[in-house]
Amino acid sequence: MFGPAVIEIDNIIVPMASKWMCSQQCACNETYKAQWTNLPASELINFSRTKDQLDKNDSDGSVRLNFLGSTAPDAIFYNFADCFYSWKTDWEDPNGNSKGQFRVTPSKWIPDAQADFESINSIFGTLDLVAYLAESANCNGICNKALFGFSLDISEGIPKLLCN
Repeated sequence: MFGPAVIEIDNIIVPMASKWMCSQQCACNETYKAQWTNLPASELINFSRTKDQLDKNDSDGSVRLNFLGSTAPDAIFYNFADCFYSWKTDWEDPNGNSKGQFRVTPSKWIPDAQADFESINSIFGTLDLVAYLAESANCNGICNKALFGFSLDISEGIPKLLCN
C-alpha cells in the first residue's frame, strides 16, 4: 500500500508541475522550448498541455506552453519550485503583512492555476521530500511520469527517471 506522501506526489505535485510549468503562470526561457514543442500534441494533451499558440484559454483543459525571451528575465522560471514559492510569497504576504494573515490571489493568476497552487500548498510538507528525491536521485514522481520536474531545472529537459 502506498503512503500519503507517494499519493500526494503522484496525484497533486507531479500533475500540477506538468500542467503549469512553462505556462502563462510560470513562463520559461525560450532557449529550452524545443524539448517540449517537438513533442507530439497527443503526448502533451496527456499532461493537459498544448503547443497551439492560438489557444489562449488556459481554463479549457489544455494549458498553452509559454516561453519568453531573455528580455523578460523577471518573468522567467527555470523550475516549478521557484514559480510555486514566488506564488506562495505573493499569496500569503501581498502587502508585507504577517505570513498567512491575508491570502490574496496574485495579479495575473487565473482561477484554475490559483486553485491548483492552493492544492499544492495544502500538502506543503511533502515538497521537501520531492526536492530531496530530485536532488539526491535525479528522479521525479513515484509511479507517474512528468512533463516537468518540481525542482528540476528546465535545462535538464523532460524528467526521465521515476523515484521508485
